[in-house]
Amino acid sequence: LLRTMDQRFFYEDVLILVVYENFLCVKEKRMKLLVIDIQKGITDSRLFNFDEFIDNTSRIIQAARDNQIEVIYFQHDDGPGTGFSIGDEEFEIAEQVHPREGEKIFTKNINSCFGNKDFTDYVKDENTLMIVGLQTNFCIDATVKSAFERGYKVIVPQGANSTFDNDYMSGEETYKYYNDMMWSKRFATCVSVDEAIKLMQS
Repeated sequence: LLRTMDQRFFYEDVLILVVYENFLCVKEKRMKLLVIDIQKGITDSRLFNFDEFIDNTSRIIQAARDNQIEVIYFQHDDGPGTGFSIGDEEFEIAEQVHPREGEKIFTKNINSCFGNKDFTDYVKDENTLMIVGLQTNFCIDATVKSAFERGYKVIVPQGANSTFDNDYMSGEETYKYYNDMMWSKRFATCVSVDEAIKLMQS
């Protein structure tokens, strides 16, 4: 920029700077959306706030697609003979959030998505993971904390994860425990669905 003696070089330097700044902006937006374990065997009205969960998750997925953010799906495999494994109807992804052709699907057999080495390698150059799906107190919790420990910025849209009643807490109590107390300002940035969509658009 200091080479003003030659106007041609001056303009070339400005052009290079502008291109470089635009490149940085693109590189900063290294986000992927993880859609975890929304499978037929556990996606039903037993879930806390079921209808809102499906609606919120569908909105997030559509917004990701509209903003060229890759959507990555996961299916949990409990193993042959469990009824929740490859080849079983309950293992399949629920129709309400079905992946589009070409969207990646990873299988896992532990709670954290990072138990799949292929996935871990695939997202090693990303810096932000937005996480939705099932179940709040199992695979979502494990993945949120695993991602945080690996240095990712983790975003959890409100109402886009859910779970069932258990012997200790209702589904609602469990949801609030993790979303409102456990993750927020510790392991993740918990935001409204509208705020999550704005982050994908920015």
